[in-house]
Amino acid sequence: MGSKVFLYLFVAANLLLILWMLAVKRTSRPTPLSMGNEPKSSPKSEVPNMDDTTPGFNSSLGSSSGSSSGPSSGPSSGLKTERSLNCQFMFNGHSFDAYEVLGLPAGASLDACLRATLDLRRRRPQDGEFLDALVTAVQMQIPR
Repeated sequence: MGSKVFLYLFVAANLLLILWMLAVKRTSRPTPLSMGNEPKSSPKSEVPNMDDTTPGFNSSLGSSSGSSSGPSSGPSSGLKTERSLNCQFMFNGHSFDAYEVLGLPAGASLDACLRATLDLRRRRPQDGEFLDALVTAVQMQIPR
C-alpha cells in the first residue's frame, strides 16, 4: 500500500511540474558572447570596408584601378594568405585531427610534429600504419 501512494504522489508532482513549466513562458534574451578581453559595455565592432585604399587590398581581384595583369605575388604585394591550423586526415574510415592526436597546439611546426610522432612510435609501436598516415597528412599541410 505504501508504494502505491508513493507512486501516485510522484506522478502528481511530475504532472504539476510539467504543467507549471508549460504555463510559465519565459522570454529571455540570449546571453551575449564575451571573449573576456573586451569590456562588457563596449559597442560592437564593425568589419572595416575593404576598398582600393585599404592596405592589403588586391586591386586585380575587385577594383578597376591599378594593374589588372593578374594577382601579384611576393612579399611586397600586400596580399596575405591564410592557412588552416587544423590538419584533418582519414584512417580506416574515421576522421582525425593530427595535432589533437599528437597533443600539440594547432599550427605547430613540422619539427615539433615529427618529434611527437617519434615519441608516439616508441610508446605505441603497434600504431605504425596510423602514424604513417598522420605524418603524411602533416607533411602535406605544412610547407617545408
